[in-house]
Order: sequence, then C-alpha cells, then structure tokens
Amino acid sequence: MTNGNPLVSIVITTRNRPEDVLRAVASCMAQDYQPLEVVVYDDCSERDIAGLVQGAFPGVRVFRGQAPVGLIVLRNCGFREAAGKYVVSIDDDAYFTDHGIVRRTVELMEKDASIGSVAIPYIEPLERQALSSLQVKNHAKPMEELRSYVGCSHALKRELALELNGYREFFFQQGEERDLAIRIYAAGYRIVLGDSAPIVHEVSPNRDPRARRFGMRNTLLCDFLNMPLRLALPLMLIHAFKMARYRATWKTFPGNLGRAALALMACPAFWQHRTPAPAAIVRHWLKLRSHGPSLPEGGILPTPCGYTSQEQERLRSVMGSDR
Repeated sequence: MTNGNPLVSIVITTRNRPEDVLRAVASCMAQDYQPLEVVVYDDCSERDIAGLVQGAFPGVRVFRGQAPVGLIVLRNCGFREAAGKYVVSIDDDAYFTDHGIVRRTVELMEKDASIGSVAIPYIEPLERQALSSLQVKNHAKPMEELRSYVGCSHALKRELALELNGYREFFFQQGEERDLAIRIYAAGYRIVLGDSAPIVHEVSPNRDPRARRFGMRNTLLCDFLNMPLRLALPLMLIHAFKMARYRATWKTFPGNLGRAALALMACPAFWQHRTPAPAAIVRHWLKLRSHGPSLPEGGILPTPCGYTSQEQERLRSVMGSDR
C-alpha cells in the first residue's frame, strides 16, 4: 500500500488487567501498517493503568474515567475521539499474532465500499472459551458474509458507526455488537470474515458475573428493537427457551426459565427505541453465520507479535516501578 493510506485507529478498553493490556498494546505497536494510532480507555481501574500504558508506550493516547461506565460507553467514545477512517477494536485480553493483520484488514475495506465491518479471525483457548463462543464455532470462509462480529476482534468504518449512533448504551454489556450489526445491514452495508492471520482472545478469568444475565436480556432486546414484530416475537420465544436450556440441569432449568421470562418482560420498556429493519433484510441476516473462534493448532496459542523476551522484560520493569 502507498503513503496515501487512510489513518487507522486501534481502540482498546480496559479495567483491572494491567499485564493483559500492556501485552495487547505491544502487539498493536508491532503492526506494520502506517499511519496508525492506538487509543486506550481505562474504565477507572483500581491501579493506575493509564499511567502504566503511557509510561511504557508514550505514543499511545490514553484516557481514564473518573468512575466506571462500562466498555460500551468507552467504545462509543472511541468512535467519537479516534481520528482514523477505520476503527480496529481488540479487548485488553486479546492480542495480534502477526504484524500484517491491520494492513490486510484495511486492504479488504478499501477494496470494497460495501463492507461496513470486517470480523477478524480469532482464536480462543479451549479451556477458557467465552460463554458465547462455546455456542458458536467458526465454520465460515474468508470473505463470507457474517451476521455479526465479536468485540474483541473486528474493524468498523468509523463514519458509519457515528452515522448509526454507535452502540446503544442501555445494553450495558453483552450483545451490543449483534444490535449494531443488524443496523449496519439495514444501512446497506455488509460484515465479512477477514482473511488475515488471527487475533488471540485469551479470555481473562477476571470477568463480570453479570455477563450472562445481560446476555440473556440483550439477545431478546436486539430481536425486539430491530425486527418487525411478526418476526421478532416468535424468535424471542425461541431464544428465551434456548438460553434457559443452555447448560441447564433439571434443578437449574426452572430458575433459568424464570430469568428468561423476566428478560422477555423487560423488552417492552424500550419500545421507543425500536428501529425495525425491513423484513427482507432481517430474513437475509438471520441466514448468515456468526463470528466464532477457531481452536489453536495442537492446542498451542500463537505468540503476540512484537512481544519479544526483551519487550516482556521491559514491561515487567515498568510494572514493577509502578508498584
């Protein structure tokens, strides 16, 4: 690619994962695409992660909030405050495995104006897969249209995200990508699986215990907000039953079913936010595969690019000097 490349912004949100985010940023700084900016949002961590990142990587833009607001709010800040034509998003417990991932992702988006988002291939360790990933494996082929993307591994047209008002912040966490994805299709754009090397999502054990509760409500809320009622209502019932049954025993199923019923009853309160897509778009969208992880070959995770032994030692020194 030439020196006329568009600026790209990599946005990372983080909270209470200092070692993880330093590794993630190191892999961002090793990308061979230029011009590139890296923006980190610290959601009011207990430790001064913003200071750690700035001390280790002076060229990175870092923002620290005064109170925790959640990753959805911070990702929206990224759309507004990043300068790039494209926003690449990875989680703080994720990292790039190859120097050319951003470059290849931008090449795809520059080549085809109909692509609103690229779902970057990603890997998760089998023993620590995210709850959503356990239900969705990767069966898609590169450049295949996908129903959505995962927050830890994707790129978006920043102008499109702003046009659609970003993520709906009342989702709080879980499922916001699916909600924005169907609005991307309704706006006339597509989401495709990239063909670059993968990102690794290590799935930190430090996870919010409310994730499953919000995941249940937000799956149903996405159906309710984005689909004509004749399609939304039966699908909401199907999704409610499936989520109640997921990993349930005879002992836990009644409680799960009760929580699913409460999630269903919560949806009408958001009636004023309904923006149903045309039925034809919804039917097409529902036929698409989801963005799922692959497993590491031989069970061994690829290493982070740019995370050499010397770099690890430097970052350990930064961590130690901050204690």
